[in-house]
Amino acid sequence: MTHNQQPQYTYWQLYRSFFRIGLLTFGGGMAMLPWLEEEMVQYGFDREDVLRIFSLAQSMPGMIATNVPTIIGRELRGFWGSFWATLGVITPSFMIILLIVWGLAPLLDKPSVQGALRAIRSTAAIMILFSAYNLGKKIFQQKRGIRTLISAIILVSIILLSFFTRINPFIFIIGAILLATIEFAIKRKRGEL
Repeated sequence: MTHNQQPQYTYWQLYRSFFRIGLLTFGGGMAMLPWLEEEMVQYGFDREDVLRIFSLAQSMPGMIATNVPTIIGRELRGFWGSFWATLGVITPSFMIILLIVWGLAPLLDKPSVQGALRAIRSTAAIMILFSAYNLGKKIFQQKRGIRTLISAIILVSIILLSFFTRINPFIFIIGAILLATIEFAIKRKRGEL
C-alpha cells in the first residue's frame, strides 16, 4: 500500500485498536497474529504488506506483539502513530500484571483458575498453529517456486536439528544471516534489487 492510499487515522483509533488486541489475546505475540492481520486489513494493508510487516517485525529485536503495532503506527502516522499503537498493545498487559501483583496472586493456586489458565494456553497454541498455517499458505501462494521450497526445507531442517541435537541456536542465526547475505548478493548481481 502506498503512503498516498492510506486514509488518515487518529492516534486514538490506533491506540484503541491495539489496546483491544492486547486485552483480548492470551499467549503472546504469535497468538496475536490473526488479530493483527485482521486489523491491518481494516487499515488498508494488502497481503504483501502483511507478510512484509510480519517478516520485518519478527527480524527486529523485541517481541513481535509490540513490533507489528510499532511498524503499522509508523506507516500510518509516523513516530507518534508508532508510539500510540505500541502503547495501546502493551497497556492491557501492564494493567493485568498490576492486578495480579496487587491482589489476585492468591487466587492463582485455586484449581478452577489453574484449569482456566490451561485452557487459555491450549487455545493460544491452537491460534499460533492456525496463524502459522495461514502465513505459510500465503507465502506458498506467491508462486516463488523453488526458492520457497528451499526455504521451507531449510526451516524444517533447522526445527528438527534444534529439537534433536544440542547445536547452539546461535549457529542457526549466523547460518540464516549468511544465507540471506548470499541471496542478497545474488539478487544484486542479477539486477533484481
